[in-house]
Amino acid sequence: MLHDTAGHFLGVNEGFCQRLGYRKDEFPAMPHLDINIQSETASVREQMETLRLQGRVCSETFLVHRDGSLVQTRMRRRIITLHGRRLIVSVALDGDAAAEDDGADGDRQLLSATNDLIAFLDRDLVYRKVNQAYCRAHGRTAEQIIGTPARALHGSESFDHGLKALLASSLAGRTVRQQAWTNYPALGRRLMDITCYPFCEHGSDTVSGVVLFAHDITELHASGLIKTSPERQPFDGILNSMPIGVYIIDRQFNLRYANPAIQEQFGPLRTEKKTCHHYLLDRSSPCPWCRADRIFAGGRADQWQWQRQETGDGIAATYEVHAAPIADDDDIPALIILLYDVTDRQRALDRLQVLNEQLTTLINAFPDGIFLKDGAGNWLLANSAGLQLFGLEGVEYFGKKDRELARLSPFCRQALLACEESDEPAWEKREVCRFEIALPLPDGRTRTCEIVKAPLFHEDGSRKALIVLSRDISRWVETEKALRTEMEKRKEANISMRVLLDQYREARQEVEEQITAQLKKLVFPYLDFLEQLITLEEAQECLKIINSHLTTITAPFAKKLSDPLLGLTPREILVADLVRQGKSTATIARTLNLSKRTIDAYRISLRKKLRLTNKKVNLREYLRSVYSPGD
Repeated sequence: MLHDTAGHFLGVNEGFCQRLGYRKDEFPAMPHLDINIQSETASVREQMETLRLQGRVCSETFLVHRDGSLVQTRMRRRIITLHGRRLIVSVALDGDAAAEDDGADGDRQLLSATNDLIAFLDRDLVYRKVNQAYCRAHGRTAEQIIGTPARALHGSESFDHGLKALLASSLAGRTVRQQAWTNYPALGRRLMDITCYPFCEHGSDTVSGVVLFAHDITELHASGLIKTSPERQPFDGILNSMPIGVYIIDRQFNLRYANPAIQEQFGPLRTEKKTCHHYLLDRSSPCPWCRADRIFAGGRADQWQWQRQETGDGIAATYEVHAAPIADDDDIPALIILLYDVTDRQRALDRLQVLNEQLTTLINAFPDGIFLKDGAGNWLLANSAGLQLFGLEGVEYFGKKDRELARLSPFCRQALLACEESDEPAWEKREVCRFEIALPLPDGRTRTCEIVKAPLFHEDGSRKALIVLSRDISRWVETEKALRTEMEKRKEANISMRVLLDQYREARQEVEEQITAQLKKLVFPYLDFLEQLITLEEAQECLKIINSHLTTITAPFAKKLSDPLLGLTPREILVADLVRQGKSTATIARTLNLSKRTIDAYRISLRKKLRLTNKKVNLREYLRSVYSPGD
């Protein structure tokens, strides 16, 4: 018998059924502990823990017959891994059977305790273990079969057209089942229910071989309980090898067939789950989204999607369902349903939709118009600002050219036609192009827009797409015009200023000439007369007159030096005036009746207040250049 680690039966042979008096179809609904006496429950659980740790266990126990009697039995259990699932194979031997060890003899005893044909083939499809029923069917001993390639045992033609595909699919990790007529040397032609399981060593996830079970259903077929037409055998082989899920149901939603891919996703078929909705979703009634009734009534194929909320990894799965009507073996109406797992594709589409919404929101937030055309000039994308710019709000623009959209926007017809004409230069130049267009407004005004076009090309040089950006630059144009007008005004003002400056220079020159004339008339005669004087009193009088006139002439110099920001004292102003005239320190000291040391102190104070300290600037030259009269 075969059961999972939780104790649920997955399969039993006829010998085990006869031993305990149950029918084969009664075991899937029974827990494993139901066949053990209650006093042995703790012991069974201890054995299961030992089995989990060591991978195999052998023990003496009593099993409960259907009539309540006890059957002394020696149980040998082993953990195997079939298609990623940890399962338990249990073999019930007679209670008085001799104890077996855990080596090759024990394995042979385990395999030979059934009338079903059981064999184990390695990854090279070479026989490594066979039971006695398998040997009897082929008319050979175990030693003759073990080590023989499957192709050599079955013959190349029979192997290539039947068993090869099953074994290859199982080595790829799939559980494969097929009903086929097979010719055996010792048994003749028999109808066999063949199942191939991928086998992994205990604790490993790597497929190391294939476990082959072949159950003889010839008598069941002859009794009419099982009907398999020869025409369907290749059909079943194709469905078994398909990577997508395939199952067949009748009008009552009963499962007539489920391929290995379906069983991988939803578990092995069990007799209590006969309908597709019970098997797939554990529902007691047909799924509300199922269209099977519609297909049966109309006789036409259909497709739909459904989502499985809970899967083995806790993530919702999305399936795409394609269903078509067919006729079963006895022309009974049925549906063949192909189940595509499109979870990854749906997640990608959902993510793409989110990104598309984000992108649409982003480009619609731009104040500039954004457009995308294909290589033929058809509009693919336009944001809100762009549609508003050309008066195309609410218009279905996708796939249309500018000339087609021009008929839908009378105000912007010429602008759209101009945009289409300007596409070709952008393609030919193969670079970003810019130009301006004028767009009319309903109120009679116009606005100026700058259009930027960037062409994109495929690797082979063919046209791929054209990105178009439009920006309303009306304010910039108006601002530019205003600036130009202001510049013209300032240009005229500058001309007026230059005229005034020339007039000022002429007036200044005239004043300087008048001052020079006054000096010649009022100052120089006295100086000449002073040279002729002899007496002291006369010289003093002349000097007073000269001092008066010179004070009048140098008034601007004194006014500049009297600026409060400089902070000069009257005596410092007087010393600065004499320094500007080129007087030496000794002369200034005699004139002001001061010592030379005092005059030097005044000089240092003047340099400090005029910010000339530690600068290589001559004090006299600075005063002459900055504070000269008439400057």
